[in-house]
Amino acid sequence: MVNHPNLDEQTRAKRYRNLKVATGVIGIGVIVLFLWLILSGLAGRWGVPGFAFTNDNGSQCRNNVTGYTCSPMTLRDIKAATEFDLPDESVVRSSLLTMPNHEVQAQIQLTAQQAEAFDLHHRLQQAYGDCSPLAASPLNSIPDLTDLCVRTNMGVTVTEAEKATTKLWRVSVANTPEGNVLVDFDIRNR
Repeated sequence: MVNHPNLDEQTRAKRYRNLKVATGVIGIGVIVLFLWLILSGLAGRWGVPGFAFTNDNGSQCRNNVTGYTCSPMTLRDIKAATEFDLPDESVVRSSLLTMPNHEVQAQIQLTAQQAEAFDLHHRLQQAYGDCSPLAASPLNSIPDLTDLCVRTNMGVTVTEAEKATTKLWRVSVANTPEGNVLVDFDIRNR
């Protein structure tokens, strides 16, 4: 078998061309991947539906077509949504913040320590008023709670001018068997 000099040269040229093509494809793939990682990190902040982001208060959020949803929420975010200064030692049991069309809807349940109980009950009364004896609460379904108090403005008739600036809220508070305070917030734009 005789080696033809042109075949070796053609084979080398073909290999070199294949190597250049493979290097180019890999290079373009790396660039596209790099750009995708950068854009996917920013897409959540830009409000692109389906992309996640961390809001200014540290809560993990995900965009949807009409706004965004955050869950779980940080205590800083809960304080901002409720406009109430909760004890820093509070433990968030569940939280969901939805912002459809720039309206606030928050469902939050947290536990405050026994040491904060008296002060917390007093501050909640100052901020949200007295207990409504006939108001329903999600805390009704939790056994062994005592001193259930529901404060709400849901169902209260207001003028059209008040509707533009008023939030609907229901704040339920009860004591756990351990002596801690269980607080449930349901806050919505009117």
